[in-house]
Amino acid sequence: MKTKTIMAVDDDEMILKLVGVVVENLGSKLLSASSGERCLEMLKEHTPDMLILDVQMSGINGLDLLQKIRTDFPKLTAKVLFLTAHKKPELMERADQLGCDGFVLKPIDPYRLRERIKTTFNPSYVESE
Repeated sequence: MKTKTIMAVDDDEMILKLVGVVVENLGSKLLSASSGERCLEMLKEHTPDMLILDVQMSGINGLDLLQKIRTDFPKLTAKVLFLTAHKKPELMERADQLGCDGFVLKPIDPYRLRERIKTTFNPSYVESE
């Protein structure tokens, strides 16, 4: 996979560390933000290839954050994955309307996160055994 820049946004430092390990093992660059507000500030200076957003965060939640990103940064074409403990139908519908590319369920399995990142960037990707 060509080097990509991935921004992870989660208010849980351990989740950010776990995502960071996976991203770096893929040879990608990690940008991390511990809040939606910090993410918005960072997007003024960085253009990531992917956003990995926690749905439930203190302050602005992941869905509202993505809505704000779509409004404030309309030219950003980053892929979007949501981290969530629940895949509720209303959550999935709203995420789909906002252009979400997929979900990663918590607790996060590093292998599944890695595979989800790869297939989101390259839908025809199939891991060879």
